[in-house]
Amino acid sequence: MVVIINMKNMKTILTNEHHGDHEHHGGHDHHHHGNFKELFYTTTLIAGILGIFPQDISYFLFKNLSMPLMVGLFVPTLLSLTLFILPPIFIYKSNKIREINRKGFNVYLAINAILGLLISSFSIIVFIAWLG
Repeated sequence: MVVIINMKNMKTILTNEHHGDHEHHGGHDHHHHGNFKELFYTTTLIAGILGIFPQDISYFLFKNLSMPLMVGLFVPTLLSLTLFILPPIFIYKSNKIREINRKGFNVYLAINAILGLLISSFSIIVFIAWLG
């Protein structure tokens, strides 16, 4: 499984930036806003992949690295939970919320919360089922 993300195109799509458009924003450079969106949507994507495929990852790690199956299942499950939870906390704690579009953040937060709850619930159920 390979995930390829074209970050330049993603930034253009997510930020809806147009070059030479800075005068409409009071002359301020809002170029860094895209970095937050790239980071948070990318972590949500990675968290989703880790949370949806923990069994496949576990078997892959067992086959190729002789990692015990439960460890191989626990690691992606924990990473998935962490990647869903930490970015919104990071934004809130670092006061970066004022540097990004409030509506954009609310959309991200909603997507992150819905996907995080669904995928994390699935991951935890799978982990509990593996415990016996």
